[in-house]
Amino acid sequence: MLTEDYLIRMINLAIAALLRLAKLRRDGQAQEAQALIDLTLEQLLGLRADLVKQLDDERLYYILTRNERLDTQRLELIAELFQNEAEMLLADGKTAEGTALSARALRYFLEACFTNAGEGMDTSALRVRIQQVAVGLDPRDLGADTLWPLSGYYEEQGDFIHAEALLLLMHQRADLRDSITPELIAFYERLNQKPADALARGGMQPDELRAKLKAMRNA
Repeated sequence: MLTEDYLIRMINLAIAALLRLAKLRRDGQAQEAQALIDLTLEQLLGLRADLVKQLDDERLYYILTRNERLDTQRLELIAELFQNEAEMLLADGKTAEGTALSARALRYFLEACFTNAGEGMDTSALRVRIQQVAVGLDPRDLGADTLWPLSGYYEEQGDFIHAEALLLLMHQRADLRDSITPELIAFYERLNQKPADALARGGMQPDELRAKLKAMRNA
């Protein structure tokens, strides 16, 4: 069992490592930067870096859960390390690997944001980071495991037009259509309960929304 003092020490070391990582990347020391990423991942989780990268999201969340609470501090740091590695991969022309790792980082930023928001914590810095990472990704390259929480995030932010775009993108995929159709209808129904000014701020118009809802129900 990891003690609180140990976790605090590991978190502080990881924060310091991120600062060193930024300098290594600026100086073009990619090999040293990768070694630092791997070492810091191992310190945060107590597993070899290659094993950490093989974990699926649910298993990682399980490892990071203590006393029935997800450790969002460590999750956010892991997301930062993955995003740094993703940017290095993309700069090296490894587009598929870089995109997949950046999508994973985005999911972890989103999960940390949702968890912290549910506990009444300040999420302003996380929201800035989510926007920075999301803007660098083409939604067409992302799986439902990333598009779905990102759509929910945009809806929660009141950015309805972007939330809808991601749901429609999933709806266009034959393997997702049956499962996304009721979710898309529910999305339009939720928006249909909102005042016109809130819809307008989110990029929607009431008449257009009702028409979309009717069309989806009749499809």
